[in-house]
Amino acid sequence: RGLHQLHVRVHDINIPGSPINIHVSLCPKTKDNPLRVITGLKRPVGVGVTDHGHIIVAEYSSEYLTVFDNNGEKVGVLEGRDKTAPFYSGVAVTPNGTILASDGGMQELTTRDECIAGIGSTQEHEPLQFIVPRGIAINKTTGQIAIVEQLKYHVLVLNRDFTFSHIIGGNKGRRPGDFKKPTDVTIDSKGFLYVTDTRNHRIQKFDSEGKFVDIFGKPGKGPGELFFPEGITVDQNDLLYVAESGTSQPKIGNHRVSIFTTNGKFVHSFGEFGIENGKFREPAGIAFDRHGHLYICDKKNSRIVIY
Repeated sequence: RGLHQLHVRVHDINIPGSPINIHVSLCPKTKDNPLRVITGLKRPVGVGVTDHGHIIVAEYSSEYLTVFDNNGEKVGVLEGRDKTAPFYSGVAVTPNGTILASDGGMQELTTRDECIAGIGSTQEHEPLQFIVPRGIAINKTTGQIAIVEQLKYHVLVLNRDFTFSHIIGGNKGRRPGDFKKPTDVTIDSKGFLYVTDTRNHRIQKFDSEGKFVDIFGKPGKGPGELFFPEGITVDQNDLLYVAESGTSQPKIGNHRVSIFTTNGKFVHSFGEFGIENGKFREPAGIAFDRHGHLYICDKKNSRIVIY
């Protein structure tokens, strides 16, 4: 797993284009044997990992973010700009190592709990006012930031200095570009955005300018079907990993992770309802670290599962 180089030589002569960089992704066969499990959390809903190995976790309605080291040991908390306001599920790590988190809006923090910037206070004007901000993603090429506003049925795209760029969506419904309780967003290496349209049980794809491109997934439990897709992330090979949630009843929801290509082709899924290794109860936020390890917020099992 991770970045590898393949050297191709014939009769001691390098083939043009060699060496080739290859990103090796998570092998689904390892699903029953996680690398590590962090327990003792209170319904984790969002996660991000810094290049230094700090694991940043948002817990449901918590007034702080919990920080763990790469061994899963708690090393601190981040309270941010308002030490009484709850954080939501959005956690993202910028290329320079700061943390973006959704609270009553969105703020940028250091791992020393210094608030660098923020938007979404009561003094802000539309469109920078929020009701329930959720998932956050960063375009690594442009630096733009996408944040899901769940109860406004849109994705707000900001420039790196937190100024307004554009809005995706804005209407409640089932038409292409409309949403019904969107939750999370991720951005692939080409700048396409993917949004978990949770209550429509589908993923919507948009280009970097916010134009609708595609929809994939439909309600169901079969391969490639989705039920309450909540968290979404993309690996180094541009494969999409979707955390399908549900309710506390095992028959409502899929409680698994489904993998798709960026064209919406189903690849694989793993997980089911339960408390044992390889099983989940309402998985939510999901993220990769720079080494290709996958972090899953197993919300109702109150743990982070790492593969």
